[in-house]
Amino acid sequence: MTVNGDISASGDLILGGDGAEPFLSASSGNLVLSGSGDAVFNVAGTITSSGYISTEGAITASTATLGGFTIDANDATISRDLTIGR
Repeated sequence: MTVNGDISASGDLILGGDGAEPFLSASSGNLVLSGSGDAVFNVAGTITSSGYISTEGAITASTATLGGFTIDANDATISRDLTIGR
């Protein structure tokens, strides 16, 4: 599916089949993408989460900030206390 412009719905939005094939579902502020195999997901903006994000593969970024650590191609900086061990 290729879309130029907005996709909108006044109720639940479901694209796909009976769950045995890839599908996209959006309802009550939640977005569910399901499928298998390789996929590309391009986002022009920010992805945020109030829960867990997990992956079984790699996450690649040119610069990242995680828990007060900023990591880029040249070095890593710490903007808070670092405790090693207990």
